[in-house]
Amino acid sequence: MKVSVNIRADGNIEVLEGFVFVWGGDRAIAIAEGFVSDLASVPRILRPFIGKTELGSLAPILHDKLYRSGGEGGLFSRAEADQIFLRVMGEQGVGRLRRWVAFVAVRLFAWAAWKA
Repeated sequence: MKVSVNIRADGNIEVLEGFVFVWGGDRAIAIAEGFVSDLASVPRILRPFIGKTELGSLAPILHDKLYRSGGEGGLFSRAEADQIFLRVMGEQGVGRLRRWVAFVAVRLFAWAAWKA
């Protein structure tokens, strides 16, 4: 899936065309036109291994949406949000080591950002 985005002056990206991502055949994540993402919030210690733009755009956008919405109002758990992040990175061609480092980082450090 290709996502149409614009890079804003503040370094974040803005989704230009809304879309729906279906997971498991029966649950959907709706991304509205104008949704803003910071892409990957990479901890300083991991920046030599993972740059902000090296995880693609789709996986970070979906992950940001799920974290901000508490899993679309409880439809998805935090663990599922992180699994979606991992799987979509792989589908978008992010290398195995890079995506696993990113996945482990969100599992260990992103819990405080989850809006339950």
